[in-house]
Amino acid sequence: MSQYDLDVLRKKFELEIARSELEEARNAKSQVRMMRDAEGNYGYVYTADANAVADAEQSYEDKLHELQVLNTEYIKQLEDNYLQLQQNVRDQIANLDITQFATEEEYLAEVDRIQQAALELQKRYGQQMDNAINNNRDLYENDWATYSRLTGYKISLDEEYLDKFTETQYSVLTGYKSMKEASAAFAKSLEDAVASVTLAYEETRVMQQTAMNDGATSMEEFAKSATNATNEVGKQT
Repeated sequence: MSQYDLDVLRKKFELEIARSELEEARNAKSQVRMMRDAEGNYGYVYTADANAVADAEQSYEDKLHELQVLNTEYIKQLEDNYLQLQQNVRDQIANLDITQFATEEEYLAEVDRIQQAALELQKRYGQQMDNAINNNRDLYENDWATYSRLTGYKISLDEEYLDKFTETQYSVLTGYKSMKEASAAFAKSLEDAVASVTLAYEETRVMQQTAMNDGATSMEEFAKSATNATNEVGKQT
């Protein structure tokens, strides 16, 4: 369970307390008012304390807003994490020193390790994103609806509800319609990267063999050219 999940449970508990306090305030007949009945006779009636009800409503609305902020901020954090993950993969592949691997198999094994770690992390981010969006949808469809019912269908008009992936900044930026679609595109980009670095490895080994054969290139110069070639591959991923 993540820190976000724990925070959601805590906010849900606080929200339930606020709801209970509002119901108690509405049901409590602690104020006495003199009212006239249909026949014109005056009498005392007990009513709920209007100030206490108003305070309870505000507390309830504050808790709803806090939970919404928690959800949307976490979604934004996941978007940033996802973008950073993509950049990290590009950097890791670009920074691989081809000359440090004795065989192509060793080189590709390291590339595959980077790829699999990125895919696993991306999968985790996707699950967390879906969870946060579902939480926010539930907040809108259930918690806010309950608040509206208890307050005579009062509702905050300045709230913005993110209840689907297409409303996230990441979706707007990339054009992906779902987290599944975004994940598939990410996996495809990693496959293309592996194909590119395989070609780069083969070309680099050819360069190395040629350099060794004619003696015109020092190992230091070769290493520099190999690094430049790998960086170019990294830019394409």
